[in-house]
Amino acid sequence: MKYLLKIFTGIIITSLLFSSCKKAQVELPGSLQEIIKNSKDCQCNPYIQSYIWNGELTYMSSCGGPACSCTQTYFSEDGARIELPANYSFDKFLKESKFVGTVWQCK
Repeated sequence: MKYLLKIFTGIIITSLLFSSCKKAQVELPGSLQEIIKNSKDCQCNPYIQSYIWNGELTYMSSCGGPACSCTQTYFSEDGARIELPANYSFDKFLKESKFVGTVWQCK
């Protein structure tokens, strides 16, 4: 099992090395493709990650630049925006979800 995890991690890292601002490594819903299409500036290092949350594939869009004010936006598998429950923090989301991988990152 650990061997498969290492292979999967290696594939994701390799995919990230060859990705660009305009290309997603997997087929994403239209709303997420629009985020990628509109990412003209990689200054804040925008990215899209996938998680399993409440048994469903969930995408999270955010950024990670040191001087950037980033928030998280969540999307369902079909690209519909998801609002987290009131008083539900990003930390709680991370604890209750399983990280699948980064599907796109602007560099």
